[in-house]
Amino acid sequence: MSPIGDSFPPEEKEASFHRQLKPGQVIYLNCTFTNPPKPKYVVLACIKPKLLCFLINSKIHPYIEKNPHLKQSQILIPRDSHSFLDHDSYVDCKEVKELSLDDVKTQVLSDMSRIKEEISAEVKSTIIKTISASSTITPRHKKWILDSLKE
Repeated sequence: MSPIGDSFPPEEKEASFHRQLKPGQVIYLNCTFTNPPKPKYVVLACIKPKLLCFLINSKIHPYIEKNPHLKQSQILIPRDSHSFLDHDSYVDCKEVKELSLDDVKTQVLSDMSRIKEEISAEVKSTIIKTISASSTITPRHKKWILDSLKE
């Protein structure tokens, strides 16, 4: 069964996409930059000047688990407050990914159910604190993300 949004005219779907394209929004995307490529939930971290995101993972990789400076960049996103999740997961804030707006738009307009919900205020606050203290995110990306998430 397709989501109700898929039955709207193209211009209404596109307007809805642009309204929901904001920092903190979660979208389910086919990610070609993962190894292997696969569908993943992503948290939009910045829209302009570049579309940046963080991946959501179901568990913390063992290497990261063993490295405290990397583990602190893994933010719990609880299932209880995020209905799209099947179980508690983690926003990986050690690395930011740049997305193609055209690719995201194509994926979402073909299936509007890819747009999930915004992260909770608590998770957003923790991401802001984590990025502020991050040594793995470039200063430019850090500024863009912090400015975007604090709006």
